[in-house]
Amino acid sequence: EVAAVAEVETLTVLPLLVSGSEAVPGGVVLGLRAPGAAAALRRRVAASLGSGQFALLAGTELLAESGNASAEQLGLRDGDVITVVRMALQDVHPTKFPGGDRGAFAALLGGGSVVAWGHPRGGGDSSTVKDQLRSGVATLCSTGHAFAALKVDGSVVAWGDPRRGGDCAGVQDELTSGVRTLFSTRYAFAAVRDDGSVVAWGDPQKGGECSGARAELAGGGGVATMASTHSAFAALMEDGSVALWGKSREGGSRWTASGGQESETRLREQLAGGVKSIYACNASFAALKTDGSVVPWGAAYCPAHVLEELAADVQEIFSTDSAFAALKAGGGVVTWGPVERGGGVALLQRGVQTIFANQAAFAAVLRDGSVVTWGDQDAGGDSSAVQAQLGPSDVGVRAICGTDSAFALLREDGSVVAWGDRGRGGDASAVADRLAAPPPRALAA
Repeated sequence: EVAAVAEVETLTVLPLLVSGSEAVPGGVVLGLRAPGAAAALRRRVAASLGSGQFALLAGTELLAESGNASAEQLGLRDGDVITVVRMALQDVHPTKFPGGDRGAFAALLGGGSVVAWGHPRGGGDSSTVKDQLRSGVATLCSTGHAFAALKVDGSVVAWGDPRRGGDCAGVQDELTSGVRTLFSTRYAFAAVRDDGSVVAWGDPQKGGECSGARAELAGGGGVATMASTHSAFAALMEDGSVALWGKSREGGSRWTASGGQESETRLREQLAGGVKSIYACNASFAALKTDGSVVPWGAAYCPAHVLEELAADVQEIFSTDSAFAALKAGGGVVTWGPVERGGGVALLQRGVQTIFANQAAFAAVLRDGSVVTWGDQDAGGDSSAVQAQLGPSDVGVRAICGTDSAFALLREDGSVVAWGDRGRGGDASAVADRLAAPPPRALAA
């Protein structure tokens, strides 16, 4: 006797692009009761399009693509049209200075969905919150080992190392709606709500606990913006005052490397109002006030004679990872912090137009078109090898960009000059002919 073979029931769905053309010619055949129908459909569409950047809609509803649901359980019928909506990549966000082997990325796709990859305990595994990341994400933020997603409805979703911001369960009630923006240290997150209040989570010693600054946060008219070091936050309030929390010696208090109790008292007075912007490096802050003075605090040493120079006329502040450079109204420059990172250097008193920085060195553009550099010599602070190309020039500087240890200068004529660590972008000799200025066009007769 021959055993009867049960016929496998199938159905065919028709994936169509918004334009009406077929995403998969002829459609896709799915087993009616086979598990994982949506995932199988996605694989077929992705193979046909050559890209996974799309969403699948059944009618007007987003097709749930996870789990083991069959086509029957998903409510699909033979001949159903599945709309394929292409979603361009909007942003790829890395974890912040993760250290060790725990780096990860999160990508924000069109339609507000998020995918993550990398070390599973460093933010690369978002499976615990995958349903919340299917749509509606507006922006991403990261610590060194976790991510937080701000959604268009004002809610927040976090994942990654629970000790470093990946678990917001303790403050979840305050993150379900009304969040305006996110900030982070390397170890903690801070969410600013629509009413200007702050919710923090993560390592409580490194920014994840802000109860010690509650009075300052409540009395300043709400948070306008924030800056962060590796382990501390500084919140600029609407009334021009500053609230601090996090690791004391990395800017989380009014401690300075160059002062004692008297200095802390003075800082408290200086940060009580009149601040218009805050700048940060790894372990120090600098506040620029409306009267042109600068208030530094944290680990970067700022001697008395530099404090005198910072008392007035500062226009803008720049930083490497451990030092600051202040540009004054007359084109002079004042620096503080470790010499090997660009601080504590006596520079030109006038003529500087703007300043650029990488992690360890500065490059200043002068009004005559020349460039002066200082800081870590191997990271671009020594530009003697290309000095002939950085001297006074009638051809202006369009921009200078940097890797962590090298610079590349773009002039208005389209030419490029690179210097710094040869292995990190400081040597462009292999493509020098393609980076030279194009020859002038001949005039028509």
